[in-house]
Amino acid sequence: MKTLKFLLPILLIIALISSCKKDVLITDAAAKLNFSADTIMFDTVFTTVGSSTRNLMVYNNHNQKINIANITLATGNNSRFRLNINGKSGRSISNVEIAANDSMFIFVEVTVDPNNATTPFIISDSIIFTTNGNLQNVKLVAFGQNANFIYTTPGSLFTGYYPDDTVLKNNLPYVVYGYLPVIKRLNIDSGCRFYFHANSGIVVFSGATLKINGALGHEVYFQGDRLEIEYREVPGQWDEILFSNLDPSNLTNPNKPGSKGNVINYAIIKNGSIGIEADTVFNTTDTTLIINNTIIENMSTAGIVGKGTRIIGTNSVFANCANACGALTLGGGYSFRHCTFANYWGLSATQRTTPALLLNNYYRTPDSVYHVRPLDSAYFGNCIVYGILDDEVGLDFHTAAYNYYFDTDLMKQKTAFTGNYTHNLFLNQDPLFKDYSALINNYKLGIGSNAIGKGDFNIMNRGTTLINDILGNPRGTTPDLGAYQH
Repeated sequence: MKTLKFLLPILLIIALISSCKKDVLITDAAAKLNFSADTIMFDTVFTTVGSSTRNLMVYNNHNQKINIANITLATGNNSRFRLNINGKSGRSISNVEIAANDSMFIFVEVTVDPNNATTPFIISDSIIFTTNGNLQNVKLVAFGQNANFIYTTPGSLFTGYYPDDTVLKNNLPYVVYGYLPVIKRLNIDSGCRFYFHANSGIVVFSGATLKINGALGHEVYFQGDRLEIEYREVPGQWDEILFSNLDPSNLTNPNKPGSKGNVINYAIIKNGSIGIEADTVFNTTDTTLIINNTIIENMSTAGIVGKGTRIIGTNSVFANCANACGALTLGGGYSFRHCTFANYWGLSATQRTTPALLLNNYYRTPDSVYHVRPLDSAYFGNCIVYGILDDEVGLDFHTAAYNYYFDTDLMKQKTAFTGNYTHNLFLNQDPLFKDYSALINNYKLGIGSNAIGKGDFNIMNRGTTLINDILGNPRGTTPDLGAYQH
């Protein structure tokens, strides 16, 4: 007990000395800082648009607190970068202390000024730290890009950004804020890239036509405007491409024939809410949309949605959506050949319950009155419909007039189809896609795929021939199912 009484004051003195030491500034010229990275990178930043925020961790790994005499950007007030340190913004901040064995955040942003370049350009700088006479630096690198900016405000949302026949050239990317309205005819050249801000998209009005003229190797891209690595495969960043029956001069009267004659060739549409929505229920004769060699993926709602419309699709992929990859509702007429509907969605906490492909011929009012819209036809030939649900085809009909036909398709379907509406199906045989994860989305056929060589040559060669797949590979006389030839 006497020994314990003797030791307690000594331990207390040691603790006090240690605590006092931590409160003393380290002044050793050899004392340096440590950083979470030696370079902070910013992916492509569009001119005049502020970047996202990057952060840098600064560590004091010493047993005494340290004073950073100055933290400054090398190019000073001319820098395109901005710092925020301990709540203080600026390009140079003095006398910043970090406690012993502690750390702090530095937040960095950048804005790119316009120039005449049509290709990406590099902006660089560095953060310089002066500590006890030591100079240390962390590099800053941003890739800038000029762009064509399209703005529509709520007051002018549907007055027509391009009121006449217009061709959008592949000179600079297009950054869209709001909805780009198509009033008459809009043609988009191959290789164009569209980057949509949140809550933005394209609306094609009644009687108007949109033609997307992509080509193999020069696809037209539609995606969100967040180009950082962490956003490259994130759904829901923008709204949709809408083919509508809206009258731009009278939005309260949607009962118009609808948009018609739209064509999409070689497009990649990703990371939105709905890839394509064709809402032209009052158009009963004209084809609303022909879509070829196109990929729609990573949608927070659905891939392609038809509402009483007429769509022809070939050599296309509809994949990885929170609900249906293809929702063909309120009747209409549809034809899909050599298309892949693949849904392995796993980006939300709740399990997806909507099948990858849904057919429907009615809507129900809040007072439970059913309104049937005739499904004139729904044909699927040499297609793949697969995913993680037991039944990836959903048939939601209010009457017995089905008018659908599945012809030589590979499907995930445990519930048997009724009636004579199918021919030569390959049920529950895994297509063995190369990589269906949300970050890869590779729906080419892997070795040993059950879709290899199962296609019908006559379906491939019917009407507009599909002798080549989405990548231009020849199918030969024994085609594979889906958009890709192995």
